[in-house]
Amino acid sequence: MIDIIKKILSDFKGIDGYRIIEKRTNSNELFFIKKSLDMNRMKDVRKFWVTVYKDFKEDGKKYRGSSTFLVHPTMKEKEIIKALEDASFSADYVKNEYYPLPKPSANISKAGEYAPITEWIPDITNSIFKSDTGEGGWLNSSELFLNNEYTR
Repeated sequence: MIDIIKKILSDFKGIDGYRIIEKRTNSNELFFIKKSLDMNRMKDVRKFWVTVYKDFKEDGKKYRGSSTFLVHPTMKEKEIIKALEDASFSADYVKNEYYPLPKPSANISKAGEYAPITEWIPDITNSIFKSDTGEGGWLNSSELFLNNEYTR
C-alpha cells in the first residue's frame, strides 16, 4: 500500500513534500466471566497517515502549509487521489513559518523483538486469577487487552 501511495504522491502536481506514517496494531482481547473465557477476539489493523506540504511566499517571507489525511487499506486509488486533492487544497490555508523537512533515510532502528502477543496471554491470565481464591467472593468478570503496535 505504501508503494501505491508513493506513486500517487509522485504523480500529483502542486505539493512540495510529503510524509507517510504507517501504523499497524495486532491485538488480542479476552473477555472472562468468572474464570471462564467468554470471548476471544484478535485484530490486525493497519492505517496510513499522509501529510502533504505546500510552500509559498507572502510579502517576501517563505511559508509552509500542511494537511494530513488517513488512508485505509481498503481505499481505491480514486479515493486516495480525492483525499489528496482535498488535503492539498487545505494546505493552502495553513500559514506556518517555513521549516525544513527531514531527508529520507535508510537507517531504521528497531525496538527489541518480542514474542507474539498470543504467547503472553497464559501468563497474564494466570496472574489475573492467581489471587481469586476467596471463599466469599470472586472476580465476576474481567477483560484482557494486549496490543502490539508497529510504527513506520
